[in-house]
Amino acid sequence: MNIIEQTLLNNLRDINSIFVFPTQTALQLWTDRILEISDIKGVAMDRFMAWDRFKGNSIKSQQQDKTSVPSTMRTVFARQLMLQNKAEKFLKFIVPAEYSSNSVIFAGYIASLIPSLAIWKKYFDNSKTKADDEDNDLLLIYEKYKEFLDSYNLFDPAWETPPFKKDGHHYFIFFPEILSDYIEYKSILQSTDDITMIHVPEEFDEQPEVLFFNNSRTEIKNVVSKLWEIKNNGGSWNEIAISVPDIAAYGPYLDRDLTINQIPHVMRNSSPLSSSGPGNLFQQIQECTDSDFSYDALKALLLNTNYPWKDKDSIMQLLEFGKKNHCICSFKYNSRQIDVWENSFKENPGEERASVFFHKLKNQFTKITGARTFSELRNRYFEFRSNFFDMSLCSEYADLILSRCISELTELIDLELAYSFELDSPLSFFIEYLGTVEYLPQTEKTGVQILPYKLGASAPFGYQIIVDSSQRSLSIVYQQLKFLKDSKRKRILETQESNVSKLFIQLYQMNSTKGKVYFTAAQKTFDNYSQPSSYLKVQNLTGEKNEEILYKNNLYTQEKASLLNNEAFPTKITKTQSCGFMAWKNQQIINDEDNSPVPEKITGIINRRRPSISATQLKDFFKCPRFWLYKNSLQLSEEDTSAELINSYTNGNLYHKIFEIFCNKLADRQLPLHSTPEGLSEEYRELLENSITDAINYRDGNYYNSYITKELFQTTFNRLKETITKSVEYFSQVFEGCKIFKSEETYFYSDQTKNYSCNGKIDCLLKSDLKDDYYLIDFKSTKKGIPSDNLYAEIIDAEEEVSILPLNQQNLPDFQIPMYIHLLRNDEKSQIEIKNACFYNVTDAEVQPVFGENLAERLGIEEDKIPSAKDYEPTINKLIECLDYFSDKISTGDIMPDPKVQGFSKCAACYYNPICRKTFNISRKN
Repeated sequence: MNIIEQTLLNNLRDINSIFVFPTQTALQLWTDRILEISDIKGVAMDRFMAWDRFKGNSIKSQQQDKTSVPSTMRTVFARQLMLQNKAEKFLKFIVPAEYSSNSVIFAGYIASLIPSLAIWKKYFDNSKTKADDEDNDLLLIYEKYKEFLDSYNLFDPAWETPPFKKDGHHYFIFFPEILSDYIEYKSILQSTDDITMIHVPEEFDEQPEVLFFNNSRTEIKNVVSKLWEIKNNGGSWNEIAISVPDIAAYGPYLDRDLTINQIPHVMRNSSPLSSSGPGNLFQQIQECTDSDFSYDALKALLLNTNYPWKDKDSIMQLLEFGKKNHCICSFKYNSRQIDVWENSFKENPGEERASVFFHKLKNQFTKITGARTFSELRNRYFEFRSNFFDMSLCSEYADLILSRCISELTELIDLELAYSFELDSPLSFFIEYLGTVEYLPQTEKTGVQILPYKLGASAPFGYQIIVDSSQRSLSIVYQQLKFLKDSKRKRILETQESNVSKLFIQLYQMNSTKGKVYFTAAQKTFDNYSQPSSYLKVQNLTGEKNEEILYKNNLYTQEKASLLNNEAFPTKITKTQSCGFMAWKNQQIINDEDNSPVPEKITGIINRRRPSISATQLKDFFKCPRFWLYKNSLQLSEEDTSAELINSYTNGNLYHKIFEIFCNKLADRQLPLHSTPEGLSEEYRELLENSITDAINYRDGNYYNSYITKELFQTTFNRLKETITKSVEYFSQVFEGCKIFKSEETYFYSDQTKNYSCNGKIDCLLKSDLKDDYYLIDFKSTKKGIPSDNLYAEIIDAEEEVSILPLNQQNLPDFQIPMYIHLLRNDEKSQIEIKNACFYNVTDAEVQPVFGENLAERLGIEEDKIPSAKDYEPTINKLIECLDYFSDKISTGDIMPDPKVQGFSKCAACYYNPICRKTFNISRKN
């Protein structure tokens, strides 16, 4: 019989017997169980208590004239001490000199030391060792804390060694050796006959077995299979407990798998208030003000869906403004503090709504962070909430968390009023305090209990399951004075540590009342590699691949097996399986009227938005028709709220704008391109420098630089000027004497017979008066941007040499230059014949010829190194063929991908793959 069960049955009728359990969870479950297994109809709950309550009731201090210190006052002391140390630098070891100016960050650590300082001093005094810097720091903290307690007439119960208070009862304490502070009370508990300690048996009746899997995903699927096995054999969900050592890592995966398998379950792990979305509000407010309202901090706060914001439109407008104007952060330059938001609003006076919202928010946050008392902090929070939150929109979960946070703040206010202390920053103290308050939402849900490891060890569950039963996870070692180095601890302590790992495994074995404990572990966990606990006998399944063995009771495995083996369909499936099957079934029903290659609605959209074809659109279409549809016709894009200081296009856009302005200045003055061996003349240099400045400050509907981008360009102006000057000098040398015919001119052409139109903006057209010829120039900011496939070469089918591959399977040329030439030939305004075309790499000052009759001479290379205009004609003809093909396809709505072109590797890497899903991965199999 179970030891707890036997002890309760033997002593429960004695009204003087009190039973002490390690945890409240064990207490509650044993209260229920004893009523199930005995003829007792009821028990007095005051005869069942948890260890912490027992200590408070029966081991009391003799300090009758003083009040027990609230635990929060330890943190108050620590924070005040660290502020004092910041000024006086009296701590030498615990707070290194280089960190003394930021001593407050050590306050939490100091507060955690305080309960152990009395024990440390006792052992230190007995050891008769010479004090070093660390010891002197600890002694100083000890003395200052004593002074702090005396100033408020307080005592710290952790520093007391009170006797056991006899009250006529006999106490049965279950498994005290698994308690972390047992060593501190051991002598007290052993000194009286009024206490009977029930210890964990030292040896296993039978060594427990652990199933060792290849990875944690397989492990969790196996646990799900085990749950269904228990349920199918008559077990109840409510009598199963899953204990998890690392619940932060494993909890979400367990929660997900149990949910999709429709296994009712309850997560019983508490977490700090500040770690929840709603409870993080005060931390996010402080981060905004500390970072001078950086874009990332503001975005994280404003897009937190846990908060019931009133004016969501203003939020989105503000974030869009910040993104567009690169309001990443404020900065200091030339000893001046630059507020990027304020300066950006000055340059954009039309953004009044965003400006008003930002300034109102900034003012409110400044008030909150500047609060000097907890009472003032609470008042300013409610003022902020009234102005910005609509609590009727708040979820029940968020409302509970925020209410609990304010409840904790109210307790701090009471403490502040009772002890009249002052803090440097009530907000930062409150934020740290919320990080220590554990919160477990109350729930009426029932089902499988998912508990942190250790919590359910003494509790009677019908079936106990322990996941991640690795050596690291099941190792539990208690150490006194853990803050000391091992060498120092050995000198002053008699007992170094207490290893209770085996005891907890034994307890789980004892308290699994209907079946053996089911231990599992994995070779590869979610964040590391592991090996099974040495206390367990290993059944190695790391090499097992057979799903029937690994998780035969899993409902998805059973469905898969029935379909693959043509067996009877399972009698029980989940709702998710049912919905998936019905969706598949409905998809097989094809209406007679819907037999077009794509849905009629999509065809309608294409025709309504029939595009004027650009080189980019043509490139997208031959990359993949669906890609073209999503990007150009449906114009789908992922919402992006991130802000960048400068993106990959910023420099390129500026270079284009500089060349455009410079070329227009030359055209206005009828000046040709000209450069001397010494470089640009004074007149040209002045024009170029003005062009750079004008480009930086240029603004129209399609182009402008944000305030912070302009500031960045101004700081690098000399380097920018040097790069552009070098580039213009070389450009002018190559095209010496040519005049600017057009710069950044847009051309159109409409083919009425084929029912399509084309468009394109040409960077630069030069005209040479000497030979009356034109040069088509396309500027690229770097060499990487210049396409390599500018000349069409026919590809012959390997099997039938006479037949050419379908157009969409051919190696097509880049469409940019041929599109420009096609436009210039057919545009009603120009009808210009181009005999020379090239790309110009602005950054490296290089010309990359495409074709030409005079380019070779200008570049000083042999003519046969550059294709002639005649050589380029097949490329232009191929463009016309592609335009016809494109027009025909979108007219009929034929945008089906070609498997020979759009294979798995291309589709898997496509931006639109999550929508298109032409290819996808399942279990790492294509």
